[in-house]
Amino acid sequence: NIYGIGPRVRASVRLWQWVFPYMELGLEFAKLESLNHWTYPYSVVGGGFMFRLGKFDRRAEISLHQDYNVSQILAIIGIDIRTSPDLNIDTPDCAIIKVGLSAELF
Repeated sequence: NIYGIGPRVRASVRLWQWVFPYMELGLEFAKLESLNHWTYPYSVVGGGFMFRLGKFDRRAEISLHQDYNVSQILAIIGIDIRTSPDLNIDTPDCAIIKVGLSAELF
């Protein structure tokens, strides 16, 4: 298992009203399950698609739109490729498929 934390920059473009392809770059410090310490920063290159799921119901009893200014939810499907500067068995390069949700606040 690998656990990563670090800054990233993401650029996305609206292809249609409900599809947003994106690309991101960044650095992450990683902790591997086999090691007890954080390793050198990995460079991260990723990309994928975000799909708009629609707007929240603004008439709901608990409205995220009114209380937190959430305008829409996006489903994210992508891949990250992490490259280690110190390539060996303990700190390998890896690719990670990710799936998640994102809420836009504005």
